[in-house]
Formats: sequence, structure tokens, C-alpha cells
Amino acid sequence: MWIVLGFAGLVSGGLALAAPPADAVRQPSFERVEAVVGSPTNAIRVRDLNNDGRLDLVVSGGRRVFVLTGRGDGRFDVSWSGAAGENPVDLAIADLDTDGLADLAIANHETDYVTLLFGVAGGGFERRDHSQFRVDVSPHPHAVALQDIDSDGNPDLLVDDRSPESIRLYRGLGDGTFSGAEMVDVGGDPYRGMTLADVTGDGRADLITPNPDHVAVLVADENGGFRPQATLAAPFGPFSVVAADLNGDGRHDVAAASGEGAGSLATWHGVADGSFSITGRYEIARGPTKSAAADLTGDGSAEVLVASYAGGEVAVLIGGDTPLLHRIQIEGNPYGLATGDFDADGRIDFVVANDATDHISVFLTR
Repeated sequence: MWIVLGFAGLVSGGLALAAPPADAVRQPSFERVEAVVGSPTNAIRVRDLNNDGRLDLVVSGGRRVFVLTGRGDGRFDVSWSGAAGENPVDLAIADLDTDGLADLAIANHETDYVTLLFGVAGGGFERRDHSQFRVDVSPHPHAVALQDIDSDGNPDLLVDDRSPESIRLYRGLGDGTFSGAEMVDVGGDPYRGMTLADVTGDGRADLITPNPDHVAVLVADENGGFRPQATLAAPFGPFSVVAADLNGDGRHDVAAASGEGAGSLATWHGVADGSFSITGRYEIARGPTKSAAADLTGDGSAEVLVASYAGGEVAVLIGGDTPLLHRIQIEGNPYGLATGDFDADGRIDFVVANDATDHISVFLTR
């Protein structure tokens, strides 16, 4: 089921830098479409699950995971749901068993396991004997990622490990199982999340984590591990982080949002020597949770999107040499974010999971 709510304008918010004239930055508008899930939701991911050329959505909520099949016009219909384990809070998607179908890793909060679900033809998932994958993390899983770290063709699993200030890395074996854990020291408290991006341009995924007083940038090495590259001071307590080209210079930049107290969003631009330079700090609604980055305006510079659970808002930082912050009010508790071209018009759209409603909100860029 879907509901069209019409065009959503963007409202300017607190900006740390001087705002350019209104005509200096393209301000996108959005058509907001509600897709009814029937449950509050938190994590959300995008993938063409049934290979029909249209993007689908995977969302978690309650103790279940839902598949919403895309119609190709920005509308979605729930086509499958199944058990996700206790307290699902984060999702990652990759082909774990090399059968050409997308599989899921689900972080289960307040447990000692990650749930693995395996894709079946048509866009659903199934459990297997090893679906409850126990992880030795403390206090429990908050965030998961799937990425081929060692370039062997098999996705590896990364799980936050708060107490030893590390990420646990489990090497994928290509059959849906993983090796024992390896520790990746990130020098902080990485339960707040992580992102993977090729910040060095060498074709390997690098690791960026938000920690209590800084953002850690670790670059992939030739042995399938990571080495420290940069420590970005962030005394506001980052909770989520993204890496993308925010100013169109061809280099990855970093943006991080706070998770406690007053909301803050900070950006660092990548420098030619591999370092990063702080470029802006912005006031957003309190309680930011997840972030995403994509070029919504089509100008070659990515926008940063931040969902603020406590503040009922999605902040959109328009990229470019003169960034401009906009703030969209959303009822309920927006939590997860994902991006993709949902209506096949060549523009990137975004979707918001909501932990206090029975629907998700799709924003189609116009």
C-alpha cells in the first residue's frame, strides 16, 4: 500500500557557515510517498532483490524483516516478511554464498548474535542451520557491514565491539559461513556505527568509524587489513558517519553527526596528501541516528542526509563549495536512511525508516 502526500518543501536550518544567495545553490524539492509496512521500522537497505531492474527495500522492525518490492515509480508493496531475531537494529546486504542472490546480516541488539538470512528466488529470505551466528562482542551488536576486505571475492562481516574499542572482522568463506574473529583497533568506541569507502582511490574499501571524541579513518592495506590514516577531532560525540565527495573535487570527504544531546553535523574535506581538513559544523535536531550520502542535485557533489530520531527531522546538507543546510520535519521517530533512484527518472531519491509509525517515507527528488 502507498499514499502520496504531495511535494515536500525544504526549510532552512541553523548553518555554521554564511549562507549563499538563494539562487546560488539548487534546492531540490521532493514528492513524499508513504509505503505502509504495518510495523515501526529502524534499519533500511536498498537492493534489486528479484532482478527485475527495479530497486527494492529491506527494512527491519520489531522482531521481523520486511521486503518491499519496488514498482519502478517510487511506490513499494510489502511482498515478504520473516523473523529477524531479537531486537534487529542494523542491516547489511551481500551475496554470502555465491549463488547470485542477496543475503542479509542483521545486528541483534542486547544479544550475542548476528542473524544471517539467505536469499531465495523471487526476493525473499530463508533461515539455515547457521543463521544465528554468535559473535564475541561487548556488550552486544549494534552495527554490521558486509564488504570484501581481502579481495578474495567473498564478502566479509564487520561487527562493532564497544569495550575493546575495536571492530570485529570475520572473513567470508564463500558458503555463507565465516572464519573466527580478527580485531581491528579503531582507537575509540565504535558501537556508534561505521562506514566503508575507498577514500584513497586504490580500489580497496577503507574503514571510517565514529568514536566518542573523534572519527577514525583507517585505510585498507595490501594484506587484507587496515592501518590508521587519520584521527578527526569531534568533541560533540559522533554517532554516525559517511564518506563521499561533498565538494566535487574527486576526493572522498567525511561527515559525522552527533548522537546525544544537541544535534551537530560536521564535515571534513579530503586533502591531496591524504589528510582531512575540518570545513563546517551545523546545528541539526537532537538525537541523530543514521546518515547517508548521495548526489541528489546531480551537480557532482554529494548531499549528506541525517535522520534525527529524537528531533523528528531529516537534515539535508547540500554539497558544493558553499554548503547549505535544509531541515525537513517528519512526524514520529525517523531512524534509518537509504538512497537510490526509485522512480527511474535519473535522479537519486531517499527513503526514511520510522520507529514510531507503521510506514516508511519515500522522498522522490524533483
